[in-house]
Amino acid sequence: MPGVAPHLMVENAAHAGFDFVGLQLTPGVGARTGRVYGGAASCEMHAGGVESRRTARALIANGVLLEDISGVLLDGRTEAAQWLPVLEAGAALGAKTLTVTITDPDATRRDDHLAALVHDARGHGIVPAIEPAARSAVPHLMEAADLARRWDCLILPDLLHHHRSRATSAQIAAYADLVVMVQLCDVAPLAGGPRSPRVLPGDGIADIGAFLSAFPDRLPVSVEVPWVRSGRRDAASWARTAFAASRASVEAAGLFAAWGSVESW
Repeated sequence: MPGVAPHLMVENAAHAGFDFVGLQLTPGVGARTGRVYGGAASCEMHAGGVESRRTARALIANGVLLEDISGVLLDGRTEAAQWLPVLEAGAALGAKTLTVTITDPDATRRDDHLAALVHDARGHGIVPAIEPAARSAVPHLMEAADLARRWDCLILPDLLHHHRSRATSAQIAAYADLVVMVQLCDVAPLAGGPRSPRVLPGDGIADIGAFLSAFPDRLPVSVEVPWVRSGRRDAASWARTAFAASRASVEAAGLFAAWGSVESW
């Protein structure tokens, strides 16, 4: 949520009913000195820093877990100097997984960087999860699963990217053992096709039930939708809206899940 400090995002998520959160931690201009900036709030988030301590206290006080951190893009230029501060900041808050997007077209370099990232992440108690995405070097779940099996990491299916890939439920179910959680939204019924934006679950055209039924029951479900601002929709009310819409969609599919919020942008 742009403009919302991570510790406040944790509080909003807890009050809305979420069990866990995800935070975007991106290497900032000060990454070489170990500083990491929260993509949600443009504030310093290095391990042990002021906002890190505030966020840690908020997690404990509200009984919320930090399930996932994101912000590492393997584009052929990102190396340990960039991802280590992200891992350090996430580990200080108890993060379990790191979402990774891969755009590097060079397969050999991509494999080298992914192997090094997995090694460093596991040294911090964190497991990388590859998110297949349209227009990336890993657009399909099958390709993400192949990399995950080779380099001992996980995958993170996202409903929007799944919808774009036109994969069947049977196809994605084949890789369920590698799935750490699933990312939920809906797809707006626009003519743009691949450019269709994310909307609240239930407000679009995606088959949410078919997507979720491909995975084990009670798998953690995170929610990633853009924050629609209005005079009556502050960050707290938007978190409640996102939770209610997502829960309704999952219950309509006859499923149960642990609930998490991720950054709304």
